[in-house]
Amino acid sequence: MVYYGAVSKGCQRCRQRKIKCDQRKPECTRCHKSGLPCPGYRDLNEVIFRDESSRIIRISHKGEVKEKVSVLPGGDASAARSLSPSATNSLPATLSTPADEVGANFFFAKYVFHQDPFSTSSGYQDWLATAYRHNDRRCAPLRAAIEAAGLAGLSNINPSLQLSIRSKQQYRDALTAVKEALSNRSQAADDATLMAVILLGLYEMINFDTWDRYHNWTTHIQGATALLDLRGQEQFTRERGGQLYVQIRPQILLACMKQRVTVPPALVTATYNFQSSGIREQLHQPETRSPASVCEISFRVVNLRAAVKNGTLNQEIILARALDIEADLRTWREGLPSAWEYATSDDKTGFSGKRQEYGSLSMAKVWNNWRTLCILVGRILVQNEACEVDVKAATLKWMHELMAEVCISASSFGEDAFALSLVQPLHIVAIQTLAPLDTRQFAVNKLRSIGTSTGVRIAVLLANDVAKSLEEHCYEGQELVSFAMDKVPLH
Repeated sequence: MVYYGAVSKGCQRCRQRKIKCDQRKPECTRCHKSGLPCPGYRDLNEVIFRDESSRIIRISHKGEVKEKVSVLPGGDASAARSLSPSATNSLPATLSTPADEVGANFFFAKYVFHQDPFSTSSGYQDWLATAYRHNDRRCAPLRAAIEAAGLAGLSNINPSLQLSIRSKQQYRDALTAVKEALSNRSQAADDATLMAVILLGLYEMINFDTWDRYHNWTTHIQGATALLDLRGQEQFTRERGGQLYVQIRPQILLACMKQRVTVPPALVTATYNFQSSGIREQLHQPETRSPASVCEISFRVVNLRAAVKNGTLNQEIILARALDIEADLRTWREGLPSAWEYATSDDKTGFSGKRQEYGSLSMAKVWNNWRTLCILVGRILVQNEACEVDVKAATLKWMHELMAEVCISASSFGEDAFALSLVQPLHIVAIQTLAPLDTRQFAVNKLRSIGTSTGVRIAVLLANDVAKSLEEHCYEGQELVSFAMDKVPLH
């Protein structure tokens, strides 16, 4: 999907008459007063974001423009004339090379979320595209980071030496621009600067073909954590600040889980400020808002895993804390409103011949985060020497159900940014030595498929690591020793 700029949110009749529509539901005020049926409102994601991945890929192979090209959906003058003024201004008028165009378009197609809390109505995509369009100094880090990430992903899907070289150059330019921004305290606190650092981390995930890149990724995560601290409570007076916090929080937890360290104080403080600011309620529609966040529970899981690694707690205390967390996870599930329930139907192409339908992909993502937490806590219980046998048996059965649900949910996701949210849950499933072999193999194959379709190499690396371990140990029944639970943790 390529970003086509801001469009009218009004009903069809108001748009045709070119008058302001109050967007009231189920019908707008003007239609109601006129006694005419209101035609309703279109899906803005379908209007603003259109799938042009195949065209972008063709451009990357053909190198169809020699000098400067306009970043427009059709890539030519006729396409430009067909767009509204607001759409033609959604991305830069010119770019220095054709590679920059395809990189930016690929980024907006594959790596930008289109649902709560990053929905079209929130203005998130408008802001991101506008920031990319501006050529001023304050947006330079973000612009270079967008192009670097997009070019890297595209060159992974369709190998191109030219795109790969250009991607690395843009990455270096982004690093230089970020360092310059960080030297200026006011610019360091900018939304564009934090977003640029987030995308530098994404760039590393896209190119994560060996574990040698791990340090580069964690460096960017640490930088983003420091920026959250620098930005303080003020960042949560705006929706954009809340959106950026929501975007970087999973990556910080991911790094903590990998290193088996506790949640950093900066994230704890930022989370408290976020939860008490009221921004969380603004980022979600009432019908899609969960009654409570699993964020606080995820912090407890991270900290418990760190304590287990450090050996600071005895088995009885670990057991008690794990049982408390498990109880709270079940309570969260029981407290969900009916809008959060999902339907399961038959589907020959899905895992176990099933498919799940969610109210939104945002909900599906949260469901899988919850399942992942349950699986991680369940593993602690099953491995705990003080845990009773019947509790272990019940926990293991529940874990098997949760792992199957993660695999079944995979068919609900496409090949865009939301597909990347499957990487961590699928990896957690794949490395569970007590899981059924077919469940683990499905998770491995799906990981590889996601990496291939999105250009994010970390998914392929994880799949290959697990596949190798399965080949070595599936007939021997041995534990995975090489990386087990510590490869890449919770999203």
